[in-house]
Amino acid sequence: MNGRRIRDARRVSPGIRWTPRSSLFVAGCMGLVVGFASPARAQGAGETERNIRVLQQKALIRHHRVEVTPTFSLALNENLTRHVGVGGVVRFHITDEWSAGAEYIKYFGFDSALAGDISAFGVAKETRFMNHYFGVQGAWVPVQAKFLFFGKGPVHWDFHLIAGLGATRTGSAAHRVTGSLGGGCRFLLWRFLTLDFEVRDFMFMEKYRAGSKFVNNVLFTTGIGVFMPFSYRYDFPK
Repeated sequence: MNGRRIRDARRVSPGIRWTPRSSLFVAGCMGLVVGFASPARAQGAGETERNIRVLQQKALIRHHRVEVTPTFSLALNENLTRHVGVGGVVRFHITDEWSAGAEYIKYFGFDSALAGDISAFGVAKETRFMNHYFGVQGAWVPVQAKFLFFGKGPVHWDFHLIAGLGATRTGSAAHRVTGSLGGGCRFLLWRFLTLDFEVRDFMFMEKYRAGSKFVNNVLFTTGIGVFMPFSYRYDFPK
């Protein structure tokens, strides 16, 4: 009697049968669960990455350093004369962007080929050679960047604007008040060594026999900058 009831109960109670349709349904449900879980994990990783901030250390620190630059200059806009100059600039960098300094340029002048041709025709034109310039200047660095040099590594550089005030002594043995404006680029060669290029316009009034004339002396200048102290230490490790 008991055995019959057990067999009847087994016959009546439903069983789980794994048909192909059931397998597909279960696999689809698992796929949906995994699909919803993966974006959640990816979103969590994205939030973590967005919260991470990496600050790259500057390759050239100018703040509170002295820069000494021997310079060579070439006048660009002359017709009857030619001038080259040698000199130097000393700057103190108040911050990484602002600096103040002093400079000196010794000029060497000579007549151009055009002046010789004009003199050959008996035409005389008054010219003045520049002797030297000295003054003060201020500079501001609005752009700092880097580029790859033939795949050998990054070259760090900056672009700076310069304004100055000083005096130019000409062949008239008088010093002319001179203002200057320009800009330049500085390329980092080593932690304390840079290669500098600048173009500046030195402006002053010169007196000739025929009257006063406004002079624009546009100079191309290059030099090697040496920063002191030679080394520096970061406040935070890399």
